[in-house]
Amino acid sequence: MSYTIENDSAFYAEVKKVVDSQADKAIESLEQELDLHEAVHDARKRCKKIRAAWRLIRDDLGESAYKERNIWYRDAARLISDMRDATAVIESLNMLRDRFGEIIYKSAFDEVAQILESRRAEYVPDDGSRPELLKKVADRLRQAKEEINDIVLQDRGWDGVVHSVRRTYKRGYKAFHALRDDPSSEGIHEWRKRTKYLRYELRLLKWGWPGIINPWRDELHELSDLQGDHHDLLEFKQTLDHIPELEGIIPQTLKAVATQYQEWLFEKSLPLGQKLYAEEPDHFAQRIHTYLKAWEKEPVEAVDIEVAFE
Repeated sequence: MSYTIENDSAFYAEVKKVVDSQADKAIESLEQELDLHEAVHDARKRCKKIRAAWRLIRDDLGESAYKERNIWYRDAARLISDMRDATAVIESLNMLRDRFGEIIYKSAFDEVAQILESRRAEYVPDDGSRPELLKKVADRLRQAKEEINDIVLQDRGWDGVVHSVRRTYKRGYKAFHALRDDPSSEGIHEWRKRTKYLRYELRLLKWGWPGIINPWRDELHELSDLQGDHHDLLEFKQTLDHIPELEGIIPQTLKAVATQYQEWLFEKSLPLGQKLYAEEPDHFAQRIHTYLKAWEKEPVEAVDIEVAFE
């Protein structure tokens, strides 16, 4: 099942289908013979999507039930966060190589790449088997399907869903406007989390008006990529500070160009953020509510009409 809600069955049953489907795909990635680091990245991404689905019905679930589900999947993803971070810093180095490789000595990138690869290899057993940690995460996801994914909720209309989406939008809106006055890496990371959750929530509701929501999601995706690259570069710089065998001009140069690139990413994100967070939260929520009410009235199947002509 794709990550979206259909309008031909009960809404909450559709949410459960989405959550179970994402859990199954995460388990599959963790257990099949895929690239280890791609499997880790995929599983973490699917846990975030599951958390976004629970967040969408947060008000209908109730705070206690929502927190239980959110914490469960958050903690499952955290079990393999170090493995993902070890890959992200290598990806950041490659990103800098692509952008600055013509003006910085190749040996600088090669030396750091070798060290980062060695650090990442510590997470992979010498015998080539998949780490026991991945099995632990897969087992935790199976347990979630059996113990916490079931939901029994009566149809309550769209008010709770709209309120949840409004909350996500409002937090992103406030984070964006705070950054304009006082930019910080922490603020950009907070804005990124809200942007990503909004993108996932709108994807679940895309059939409300695909012609509007799908391009909107694409722009949110571009924005979250800019924010994500900014955060990964911060982690990259901090990693360089904790590698004792690196000293002198190489780490200083790489951190300088990483900072320069971060500044460019932030400047590029601002106009996009201004467009995506242009509305007041109440106006945004009202518009989403209108889309969903109209979607509710759309026929599921075409009606066959026979017309006799004489």
